[in-house]
Amino acid sequence: MQNEYLYYVAEWIIASILLVILAILFELGYILGIKRLVRKGIRDEDIGAILGGILGLLGIMFAFTFSMAASRFDARKLAILKESNAIGTTYLRVSLLPDSIKPEIYSLLEKYVDYRLKYDRTTDRTKMNAIVDSSEAVQVKIWRLASRNAVLNNNWNSSLFINTLNEMIDLSAERYAVQLNHVPEIIIYLMILLATISTFTLGFACGQEKNRKFIFSYSLVVLMVLVLIVIIDLDRPLRGIIRVGDKSLMDLDRSIGKYSPLKSESN
Repeated sequence: MQNEYLYYVAEWIIASILLVILAILFELGYILGIKRLVRKGIRDEDIGAILGGILGLLGIMFAFTFSMAASRFDARKLAILKESNAIGTTYLRVSLLPDSIKPEIYSLLEKYVDYRLKYDRTTDRTKMNAIVDSSEAVQVKIWRLASRNAVLNNNWNSSLFINTLNEMIDLSAERYAVQLNHVPEIIIYLMILLATISTFTLGFACGQEKNRKFIFSYSLVVLMVLVLIVIIDLDRPLRGIIRVGDKSLMDLDRSIGKYSPLKSESN
């Protein structure tokens, strides 16, 4: 995500700027189309075919980019589900460990779930990095306890817990990776470029007919912007309207809160 600036700009700002730019380009194309018609006295018959080709290319780019953004969105949902399942399995397998370390590992895992939930609900990059550091600190503490126990008690139960814990740690790293993996910004810029060219060409074609076809033309412009904004929103896992959601982690947290062995011990 380095050297990518559009990713951090609010979507309503992008949409507003695009609408203004496209409207200006449409009107500019319309004026130039009229001037060319007046100067030459004939219409450019090829402009319709050119406009169709540009709009077709833009449609292909929209479909291609939407597919990329949607696949990344699905990958993020799957990563959260897999991680919550791994944490839940790790929590259950704590029961296989000696009683001397169970309470501390249970407590650390409950704290870990809280950090993972906070990670999804934070959009500030500094706070997010702090949460990641705290999560990794908990991972290290649990790993040290588990590895020390594995050395002292080299048995099947210790191996089962170590394997699940290792999977939980790996899946947290995978989740970080998929959240940082979004559509390359150069593709968004290319779509914006195609949208501006197609809007200018549309305005020129309308100018050749001395008819703006206001409703249809500006409806097309608005639809271009809306599709582009939906793609950008879909590709932003930490902000925007379309969010991945953390229902699986919330269900896990609720289940842990209800059946936590620490609560039964305190009672």
